[in-house]
Amino acid sequence: MYSRKRNKSIGRILIIDDDHELVDLLKDGLEYKGYHVVTAYTGELGLEAVRLFKPQLIFLDLKLPRMSGLEVIQQMIKSAIRVPVVVVTNFGYSDMAAAVRRIGVKRILHKPVDSDTIIQAIEEFI
Repeated sequence: MYSRKRNKSIGRILIIDDDHELVDLLKDGLEYKGYHVVTAYTGELGLEAVRLFKPQLIFLDLKLPRMSGLEVIQQMIKSAIRVPVVVVTNFGYSDMAAAVRRIGVKRILHKPVDSDTIIQAIEEFI
């Protein structure tokens, strides 16, 4: 899935998604490329990881247990946390996708996502 080429500049990436298989695949591939990756499977754990890990980029699912991805972004805004967010979702162009665009999300990726698209998103923000 990922080429053996290492990225010159290491970055800190947080993945917030309840799809354990996808998270593990992304984490392994990105760590292989040289990125430092932290994962969270709920919005609440994701917000804690944002505060502690201080990522340079967040990949965020919109549909999470108990707290949606939109609520995570809203909490980050309330707390004056300014980190680029790439939404990765199964939703088509829904009301929630429109809402995250209105509050500043520049990139929405639709699952399944290929490795080239992930790397392009990272290079856009880091």
